[in-house]
Amino acid sequence: PDRTHGIPLPSGAIVGAGLVAAVAAAVTLARLLRHRRRPVPTPPGQPVPTDPPLPIIVREILRASRTPAPTDEDDDSAHDDPSLPVPVPVPVPPPVAVGNPPSPPPGGGDELPGVLARAGSLNLDGPGALAAARAIAVTLLADHHRYPRSDRPWPARLIIPAGDADRLALPRPVLAVLSAVTVTPTLPAALDRLHAELLHRQRLMAEVDTESIAELRRAAPDEMFPTVLLVATVEGVSAGRLTALAAQGRPFGLYTLALGHWPGQTGYLLDADGRQTAPADGAGEQWWQLSPAAAGDLLDLVAAANDLHPPAAPPPPAAPVPVPVPVGRVPRADIGREPPQPPSLADQASDSAPIVPRRPDLPAGPAVAPASDPAPDWPSATAAAGGVSVRRVRVLLFGRPTITVDGVPLARGLRTLSLEIAAYLAFHPAGAGGETLATDLLPDHDPRKARNQIYRAIAVLRDVLTAATGTTAACLTSNPAGYRLNPDHVSVDLWDFHDARWRAGHARDDADRIAALTRAAELYRARPLGDTAYDWSTPHVGTVEHQAVDVLADLADLYAADNPDRALTYLDQAIGLTPHVEELYCHAMRIHATRGRLDAVRRTYQRLRDALDTLDVDPAPATDALMARLTRDPPTPTITHSTIERSRRVV
Repeated sequence: PDRTHGIPLPSGAIVGAGLVAAVAAAVTLARLLRHRRRPVPTPPGQPVPTDPPLPIIVREILRASRTPAPTDEDDDSAHDDPSLPVPVPVPVPPPVAVGNPPSPPPGGGDELPGVLARAGSLNLDGPGALAAARAIAVTLLADHHRYPRSDRPWPARLIIPAGDADRLALPRPVLAVLSAVTVTPTLPAALDRLHAELLHRQRLMAEVDTESIAELRRAAPDEMFPTVLLVATVEGVSAGRLTALAAQGRPFGLYTLALGHWPGQTGYLLDADGRQTAPADGAGEQWWQLSPAAAGDLLDLVAAANDLHPPAAPPPPAAPVPVPVPVGRVPRADIGREPPQPPSLADQASDSAPIVPRRPDLPAGPAVAPASDPAPDWPSATAAAGGVSVRRVRVLLFGRPTITVDGVPLARGLRTLSLEIAAYLAFHPAGAGGETLATDLLPDHDPRKARNQIYRAIAVLRDVLTAATGTTAACLTSNPAGYRLNPDHVSVDLWDFHDARWRAGHARDDADRIAALTRAAELYRARPLGDTAYDWSTPHVGTVEHQAVDVLADLADLYAADNPDRALTYLDQAIGLTPHVEELYCHAMRIHATRGRLDAVRRTYQRLRDALDTLDVDPAPATDALMARLTRDPPTPTITHSTIERSRRVV
């Protein structure tokens, strides 16, 4: 990527195309690493694990990595012409192949701005220099994720003095856990590290008789020769040594980024917006820019994509509770006594109705304490028409979003945004207001225009459903609290899935539980939303995927003793959904061992190793210990699962 290829983001950051591709891949990798150790099924009483919300800079980069879908303002005549075909939602490109990157160049330096990669050194100065250096350093550390694993180069390394790390406002705890970062106490110490690497590569190139770093990498594939970047502020006493090392480093894959005035070198002066003001050749060009907060969020992502996690900061001390102090003289009898304490929440609650936290997705109203056996949170599959599901309109979310009427998919007149609104409301059965829809579905649009697009798309959705059903039944209701799919006239496969899970969790015996879980497993016919790219959908899809895996793992546990072959079939389906969750393989290994199939135990373990190899990680020590025990000790006749309770379990 060259410095002329910056992509502006709404937050003001300017990033290169390489960083966009790397972040898209790192998000997927971090999510897989985060969930590979999750217990399956989710232990009773614990929530299904969900992905934390992505930082703003990451969300903006992910949106930039996708081809924008046409908005409803592109052609207003489409609302009035039902003969036009339905615009197809834009699919998300594979994370590791964004932009179809070629194999990394053998000489390295592809992760650096073009001017730095060509010259071997770069001098930045001016108000925008720190933001540019910050962006270059983050891009360097994240870049290797954008290549397919088979062609992935060694992660580039960053050498930076501690003072410059603080000057760039890079988070020191994250730098400490990244093995690709070396923070030295001083600039001379950083130059020592760079000089030592230069001598090492010079010696090896002389031994194998090569003249370039590319030839050295081919001649010694068992050695690590990553791109190395030194970022430092020029200091008077070390300027000469810095110049000498910078002049020698490029043929060996060693690069230098100097901040401040560098005597004898061409300096690039950047204004506060990151635009070049000097030299005149290239004036006005935009350089990469990252704020300290954005750089910190991206470095957190890089660490998570390498399965590294900096220690959590200690919580701030609790603020002291103010105690009212009486005005005037204190009575002699009260001298030496404890001051009066404010009433606690428990004391207040004892004199009033029970305090019940309100769910954030429910409309405003009085809080009501839940019953001993609460109703499901999703509309029941048999809630309408006296217990018989006769609703003609059905929204299908497993696979690509589709709306059917009497079993026939709507093929004409429905706009992309209208279909997205229907999918959003299906994931939010309590409803959503126009402001919420505009914020979540059109985050990069002007608020007023976004609301107008939402209102027009809702009008189109209502019109299409009315024309398709031939009735004026309100499939989409509205009230001051917002819009909502009417469960009396609309059914949703996702609602049926959650209803089946709820019935399984409240079943009175294993037969009813198996029937409900089997129904839920049948409904999960494909990944929610398929390959459709909705910015808001990632946490919702991840939660449903976890719930589906829990359903399959529950079925495997129920069948393990009496029908182990069927249990293994359900485990195999669960592994197909989440091939990096170790507990699924461990459960299958236990079943195979109980049946005396040690060869199947070894094959399952090898399958796990192959899956984790794509993440560059090994099985957990507990998994290795289980493998050793199952293949060494005689199998036991009883199949158990440490994380499952066979008693009545609320799903």
